[in-house]
Amino acid sequence: MPKIIIHRIPEMENRFRAIHLEVDGKRVAKITHGEKQVIEVPVGKHSLQAKIDWGKSNLVELDLGEQDELEYELKKGKGSVLYRAFLGYEHYLSLELKSPSM
Repeated sequence: MPKIIIHRIPEMENRFRAIHLEVDGKRVAKITHGEKQVIEVPVGKHSLQAKIDWGKSNLVELDLGEQDELEYELKKGKGSVLYRAFLGYEHYLSLELKSPSM
């Protein structure tokens, strides 16, 4: 079964707040400061996104095979917290591919 691994980078800004992980628009996990989550999904096409209050990350589109394992780093988006909270809330967080092992 394919796996998506998300490692939340420790940072001061949101350290006391949990971030929700969504696969295909459905909440599947909660990730806290410095935590790593492993999410198993069925083979096929999926979308991945992280959300915190009204802020969210980039939407990642995936097409996973039987043995695929992708690792992402979850961190704050670019810009100041004020910019991201009011104007850049669509990129408040950032999901970046760390190491594909297909």
